[in-house]
Amino acid sequence: MRNIVIDIGNTRTKLGVFEQGKLIARYDEWSEQALNAMGITAEDRIVVSSVGQGLEEVRALLAKHKGYLEFN
Repeated sequence: MRNIVIDIGNTRTKLGVFEQGKLIARYDEWSEQALNAMGITAEDRIVVSSVGQGLEEVRALLAKHKGYLEFN
């Protein structure tokens, strides 16, 4: 199981993939292609943090994944 962390900032959106507490992949720019390349499975957990614009786009792409958590 992996933890996929998406940080939506004011100017950039970054992604990190953690496995067993270690960062195994980092993407400095958000894209749907980057998300698809991760091969997200039902076992993965997804956490999104947002202070900027773009949450709706990310939410729409991730809503189908069982492991997606959203904190408001």
